[in-house]
Amino acid sequence: MALVPDISNADYHSRTALSQSTAKLLETKTPMHVRHELDNPKPDDFAPYLVGGCTHTAVLEPGKLQEEYDCLPDEIDGKSSRTAHYKEAVKELKASNPGVRWMKKADYDLSLTMADALLGNKFLSERLADVENLVEHSGFFTYEGAECKLRPDLFCPEEKLVIDLKTTAGEASPRGFSSSVKRYGYAFQSCFYLEGLRSLGIPATSFVFVVVEKAPPHAVGVYRLSGSDIRAELPRVQSACRTWAMCSSADVWPGYSDECVELDLHPFSDKRRLSLREIQEQFGATPYLANQVMDEYHLDVKWIGNRKTVDAGDFQNAWRGFQAGKNKSEEAA
Repeated sequence: MALVPDISNADYHSRTALSQSTAKLLETKTPMHVRHELDNPKPDDFAPYLVGGCTHTAVLEPGKLQEEYDCLPDEIDGKSSRTAHYKEAVKELKASNPGVRWMKKADYDLSLTMADALLGNKFLSERLADVENLVEHSGFFTYEGAECKLRPDLFCPEEKLVIDLKTTAGEASPRGFSSSVKRYGYAFQSCFYLEGLRSLGIPATSFVFVVVEKAPPHAVGVYRLSGSDIRAELPRVQSACRTWAMCSSADVWPGYSDECVELDLHPFSDKRRLSLREIQEQFGATPYLANQVMDEYHLDVKWIGNRKTVDAGDFQNAWRGFQAGKNKSEEAA
């Protein structure tokens, strides 16, 4: 088995290999933006990270909970984090307790409540109880030329199943979580993990999310994504890995294009493009004359099926210029 145990979260995240979350960013942001985010990470005491991380630890590695998370003292809990007194107190806490993440008591209690709800789910609790299943093991692999990493919350070798825990501020209902899957790219995550495990020679065929609501009564839902939905993300996963490999190799992280790019505000609409026949109907220009205008004004021509088309607005502006020039020539004559 090529999954490695006993690698701490800190050690795993410090490794520079490509994670699924960074790969996902490469499909929505430029490499320049991604590099900036990696070089300027959010602090590890960012509240949403703390709640999610604490919940995960309480469920998956409860023995590490007290050494990794604790509540802020009453004297500063609930106080503004912008005050000098608060900052100094937290600084002292971190110095005297390295490795501990300090949380507001309300957030800590919320994490434990959600953990209890997750542990009360039969699907999850049965698989956590199976000693053959792997909790928080790490994998490192090469894919599309990129050095990558993954860390499943829970991997069940017998079932060839990956389980990932999620907390949600929305609903854990089928409809609510479907929305989260689309919004946060969870199908991409599933594809990255399954492809990664296969690259490691580990058979993995299914990806299941166990999701708990942050709001009472903290209902839990269990969802499996279809193979076709996961497979649809494969081109994007491959593209992100290739981009990472190229940028990492050259240490070049480009932003937007240096060239002038034409904006198309309606990329999926053919109604804004005119064929030669439609130009003749609307402007009275013969196909020969229409082609002359297109060439003279260097209009962008696209073929849609067997129709030669041009942007309606571009042709209208060019036609006005053409007509104005024609009128001036006639007046001069």
